[in-house]
Amino acid sequence: MGEPLDLVDDRRFAVTMRSTSEAVRQTLSLITTHFTGMVSEPELATLELVLAETLNNVVEHAASPGDQGEAKLRIAARRDGLACTILDNGLPMPGGRLPKARPPQIDTIIQDLPEGGFGWALIRMHVRKLQYQRKDGMNILQFVLPKTENHDN
Repeated sequence: MGEPLDLVDDRRFAVTMRSTSEAVRQTLSLITTHFTGMVSEPELATLELVLAETLNNVVEHAASPGDQGEAKLRIAARRDGLACTILDNGLPMPGGRLPKARPPQIDTIIQDLPEGGFGWALIRMHVRKLQYQRKDGMNILQFVLPKTENHDN
């Protein structure tokens, strides 16, 4: 999966992973284990959902075919929520900016529903302070997943 897990302290999580679907699944499992009991169950479920979307986007769109790209993920539990940073060495976002948040049209018959296109709308719906930049050949995506309820830890 890359470098070993680096737990800075109980409220922080950091890992370097290969840009593969298997590494995404392993990383999500590690995150669930690490943050269980530290954040509320709804926050943890939303974190998994948002990270699955963002990390799978890295694998599917940023990593060059046949290239063994890397992604670094950092999460810090803060008073206002979970601050997340994803860095990857893949291709830049089209146009050098975040995609629009327009969800696909769903007012059609079931067999004509699109299979994709919901990701960025879903991400934007759940996070705050979403930022993207390309610096020194790296994509840097940052956001805060806000607290959803009072959870003392």
